[in-house]
Amino acid sequence: MVKSPKETGRGRQKHRVRARDLLCYWTVVELGMPMVDLARKFNITPSAVSYAVQRGEKMAKEQGYQLGT
Repeated sequence: MVKSPKETGRGRQKHRVRARDLLCYWTVVELGMPMVDLARKFNITPSAVSYAVQRGEKMAKEQGYQLGT
């Protein structure tokens, strides 16, 4: 029997990843924090932050998200 994403917890993880992507994008691009520092905060590699920034930028532009105006 195959479990649904809600039963396995994967559905929640997707929301977390999207939130992290946006946070990485805004923190690096808008606020100017170095990727290495952010990687240490999240305990991930700098390259993972780089990919998150790219995904976050794409999502922000597609959805029209902005960091405070």
